[in-house]
Amino acid sequence: MYLMFHEVFHQFQTAKTPEDRIRVLRSFAQSRGGSRLPELLNAAFNPTIVFDQTAIPTYKRSPLPEGLNDSYLHQELAKLYLFTQGHPRRAAKLTPRKEQMILAQILSYLHPGEAEILVAVLTKSLTQCVPGLTAGIAKDAFPNLPYEVSPSKAKKDKAPHASSKKHSAVAG
Repeated sequence: MYLMFHEVFHQFQTAKTPEDRIRVLRSFAQSRGGSRLPELLNAAFNPTIVFDQTAIPTYKRSPLPEGLNDSYLHQELAKLYLFTQGHPRRAAKLTPRKEQMILAQILSYLHPGEAEILVAVLTKSLTQCVPGLTAGIAKDAFPNLPYEVSPSKAKKDKAPHASSKKHSAVAG
């Protein structure tokens, strides 16, 4: 058994220091199922990756207990190209309606916590979903991510997070 993304982000939020948060991210990335974490963070924070989803479709939340889902976020990340503007693997005939249907299906297969994370990635709002997780922290954890963080933003990202006791919907 391995941790799901929303469980790791809960651990991330409860970590006391930026160094501990980076350690949580790196540890998960080296575990079974976590190797796609850098890909998720790149999709969330890389400004050159633009998703088509202006509106998230209505979907049925999975009623299955944690760990018995039809699919997991680390598997579904491979399909992000379907929603990425200008991606070379994206089919030219993919209509917005079909795209919405595919996304609704993916979201309904995921645990609700992982579905929330995917929505946050697609809407570029992961920082709001996981307080304390910023482009700078992600870049510190994984220096090979292909985006740059401005020095002033990186300094701000390393400041202690004032609302670390506040729980987001991702928290278990």
